[in-house]
Amino acid sequence: REDQTMKQFKGLQKAGIAHG
Repeated sequence: REDQTMKQFKGLQKAGIAHG
């Protein structure tokens, strides 16, 4: 499913922004 991939990608981006 693409939904899961997008959800994971969004979470990674959110974590990256929070870390950055």
